[in-house]
Amino acid sequence: MSFQQSPPSLGNQYEDDRVLRSYLARVLPETMLSEIEPSLREMGRLAGGQLYQLQLADRLNEPRLTEWDAWGNRIDTVEVTPLWREAERLAVEYGLVATAYEQRHGSLSRVHQCALAYLFTPSTDIYSCPLAMTDGAARTLLGSGNQVLIDRAVPHLISRNPEDFWTAGQWMTELTGGSDVGLSETMAVRTGSRPGSPDGQPGWGGSSDRVAGLSSDSKLETQRSELETPDSSLITHHSSLESWRLYGNKWFASAITSQIALTLARPEGNPPGGRGLALFYLELRDESGRLRNIQINRLKDKLGTRKVPTAELTLVGTPAQLVIGPSEGVRNIAPLLNITRLWNGISAVALMRRGLALAADYARRRTAFGEPLSEKPLHMDTLAGLQAEAEAAFHLAFYVAELTGRAETPPTDALLFRTASGSDRVEGPLVTNASGGTDNIDEDETLLLRVLTPVMKLTTGKQAVLVLSEVVEAFGGAGYVEDTGLPQLLRDSQVLPIWEGTTNVLSLDTLRALGLGPRAPSPAMSAQGESVSTVRGSDRVGDGGPAANGAVARPSGRAHDVDDVSDSLASDNHAFQAFNAAVTRCLHAARDPLLTEPVRITRSALAHAETWLAQTRKEEPPALEAAARRFAMTLGRTMELALLIKHAQWSQDHEADGGATAAARRFANSGVDLLVDHGFDDVRALVPER
Repeated sequence: MSFQQSPPSLGNQYEDDRVLRSYLARVLPETMLSEIEPSLREMGRLAGGQLYQLQLADRLNEPRLTEWDAWGNRIDTVEVTPLWREAERLAVEYGLVATAYEQRHGSLSRVHQCALAYLFTPSTDIYSCPLAMTDGAARTLLGSGNQVLIDRAVPHLISRNPEDFWTAGQWMTELTGGSDVGLSETMAVRTGSRPGSPDGQPGWGGSSDRVAGLSSDSKLETQRSELETPDSSLITHHSSLESWRLYGNKWFASAITSQIALTLARPEGNPPGGRGLALFYLELRDESGRLRNIQINRLKDKLGTRKVPTAELTLVGTPAQLVIGPSEGVRNIAPLLNITRLWNGISAVALMRRGLALAADYARRRTAFGEPLSEKPLHMDTLAGLQAEAEAAFHLAFYVAELTGRAETPPTDALLFRTASGSDRVEGPLVTNASGGTDNIDEDETLLLRVLTPVMKLTTGKQAVLVLSEVVEAFGGAGYVEDTGLPQLLRDSQVLPIWEGTTNVLSLDTLRALGLGPRAPSPAMSAQGESVSTVRGSDRVGDGGPAANGAVARPSGRAHDVDDVSDSLASDNHAFQAFNAAVTRCLHAARDPLLTEPVRITRSALAHAETWLAQTRKEEPPALEAAARRFAMTLGRTMELALLIKHAQWSQDHEADGGATAAARRFANSGVDLLVDHGFDDVRALVPER
């Protein structure tokens, strides 16, 4: 009988994950861990079993757009795949968004949520994309102070009932503004009262009459006349909302099957640039399921994330409501971007974990030259290096989750919000931290989070592509064959350095967080593929798609003023000192002689970064900007190694496990300090302008 190679298989992805279980044992109180562990274990079982098998069976399916019905009516319906339909049901029932808002465990609720997402994401073909935007939209609306929209949407966004659950999109990218959203052309026209609404009050539907103030030669006006205006009377009783109509094109709108979206548009009469944009809320379909003056032109044909229905849209008088005010929309959407950037990092470490789990199992099954690959020193050395990268990335991503949880945890003991059924519900944190006390963020941690959010995202995104490229290679030819499902891991990972702000854009944002650099992009990329500046006076964004911007949400839910932080830090490097102190605290824990060299390497990289920071502040802007990527990556890898060292000592003390120590030692020798000076003259010589 001819040889048959057995494929790799997965076990329970929670029980088999040493890194996740050890981290949770260190960070969570025992009572909390015992309470949430059954759900994590069950999610691990699904991720390695039923969901994984459904994912493999669903491999060739993609979302489908139907533009016309049998009778020639424009319907623009999008059908997602069976895997995505099941993923939504499970995400809602397991509270992948709700957990962070129910606050049963205070600030650690965000860690619980991220652990669930980490297990869920690799088996659901980036269903994390709509979940990230939904989470971010809930955070943005809660911080907006717009109680009408909070009552209207938030209970749906954080619901555990599939019948009530809504997802959210985020639309910013236009042909003119992938990096520079200040060039956005989408226009917002105030319509006043909706004819026919009770007492003349504004509503979600609208008249098909021509909107005052729109030029008669507008191309969009012609398109608008071709569409019927859907009739709707949704929440017409909310007199505090003023109706607007949006006209324009959105070039990269992800998860177009969402029920609501947050988007940027320029109210008529507003000045050009980012300051003139406003943040709007809209609901995509009316009560009969028809799009509200939105035309889906096509679904994007992408390298990866092909299950995500990403569309090009035309807005032809789409009803919308202002979220906060008639300007500063980029700043006001910042909380959404902070959350989606966190999700980007969690997705990066989740996909790395999946690839390595498959590669390790395959190494035990595959025989070459008379021995299993698991007994070949070179093969195992290769996998060990990848594992060290993945563990380092894991600890950085989850550390940012910890800080995010502290930043958004209210100082009060309870949260009041309205449920989807209309009743009020009070939720209070049962546990806030390991000591049982209040665990709100302090000033230094706020500055640290401002720096680490872009640093974490850019570092883990690049690591995911590197690790998963090696994982594919570890399978040889089988890794290059689509029906193994392995190439998809690499294709999907490539979005991670692009969505939520490209590496270069986030590097510049890191400089800004430290009070350095030109007032250029403070990006925040959305799950749609755009990244946005949140710094006053800057309209530029990343050239890719949502994530967190640099603003840090205060416990009140309002976005922190990024400009005030950056400007005040320009003189005293308070943010870098917060970073320095956090790294140093991690190193103080180390006592094991095996960690001596990793500690030395960390201290050396930290000192070099500080020296570079002091010297480069005096340089001309081109020199500062050219080295920004190497500086930001050095910060990311330095913090990763410090966190690995801290955890390694704890694991030795409490688990007698040397795995984390081995990871720290391997990672320390894999390149932490990347600050090599490359003259800008050499750059010009290698990449001439003409």
